[in-house]
Amino acid sequence: AVQQKAAKARAEKERIEERERELAGLSRSVGTVEHRFPHLKAVEAEQPLDIEQVSVAAFDDLQTQLDDLEERRRSILDHLRQFVYLGIHDDTEGELQKDSPASSAIRETFKGLSDLFAGMAERWNVLEQQVGIHNETVASYRQALKSNHEHIARFEAQLNRELEGVRINDLVEIRVDIHTDPKFRNLVEEANNIDPYGNQLQSDAFYDRLRVFVADFFGEGGSKRLTMDK
Repeated sequence: AVQQKAAKARAEKERIEERERELAGLSRSVGTVEHRFPHLKAVEAEQPLDIEQVSVAAFDDLQTQLDDLEERRRSILDHLRQFVYLGIHDDTEGELQKDSPASSAIRETFKGLSDLFAGMAERWNVLEQQVGIHNETVASYRQALKSNHEHIARFEAQLNRELEGVRINDLVEIRVDIHTDPKFRNLVEEANNIDPYGNQLQSDAFYDRLRVFVADFFGEGGSKRLTMDK
């Protein structure tokens, strides 16, 4: 009986020593995890964990969950930094550029982006209205270019009809050819391809050519006269 008690005591002692080694190893592992995730030091459990629930398997499972959360956190940070890079969000203090931004900085960024996108639909509607108004103005310019081009063509045809049968000395034919500025012709051709009812702005190149033409033709020093060549 004494030997049985002694054997039982030795087994219990070995079990306790094994448990102590396991807990010591877990303590070191916890220190490593706290070093990787400094914010965990300030986290407190809602209720103490029963000692029997503390095990290597449970810790490994917890560490796997932490690794998964950290991967998701870094993915979120990468996406938030993209918003900063694209100029959609201002990170004036550079908080998001830190290796481990504070949770408050991440929450504030989410709040700012959430507010921004919440009003996106309304801003988009306003933008569409502005584009529509703008395109109506462009359409009026388009019509003016087209009308002037057609007017010049009609004027040329009218002059040539009136000159039919007119004879001067030994000239075989008297004919009027009205040549317009190449810039004007190019604008007319491009304007004919404009959809006045579309919801897209015209290219910057078109506006640049239109401004140059207006400045050259109607600005100071611009020629507004018809000239005649022999």
